[in-house]
This record gives sequence, C-alpha cells and structure tokens, in this order.
Amino acid sequence: MKPKQGNKPPRIAETSSGMMNCIGLENPGLEYFATVDLPFLRQYDTKIIVNCFGGAERNY
Repeated sequence: MKPKQGNKPPRIAETSSGMMNCIGLENPGLEYFATVDLPFLRQYDTKIIVNCFGGAERNY
C-alpha cells in the first residue's frame, strides 16, 4: 500500500557455497500505481495482474 525502497546496497554477497541476495520488495506504493502505472498499462489489450503484500500477519 505504501511506497517501499527495498534494501540498501550491497544487496548481494558471495559465500563459500554460492551467493546470497537481500533485494527487498521495492515498489512505488498504491497511490502512484493507481494514478501513473495503471493508466499506462490500460492502453494494452491484456489482463493486468497485481501483487499486493503486507508488512504484518494482520494485513492478510
């Protein structure tokens, strides 16, 4: 619902068994999506699927 920046760099670390990442879920927030992204996407003749997430169990 609210904008989230994601995690600050460095986001990737090399380990002895591979790589670990901690990108974080970055998004512009619901208001921006509804006023900017959604009108842009509606110009295309396709289905729009939106993924929402919360920050606590009560959000679900």
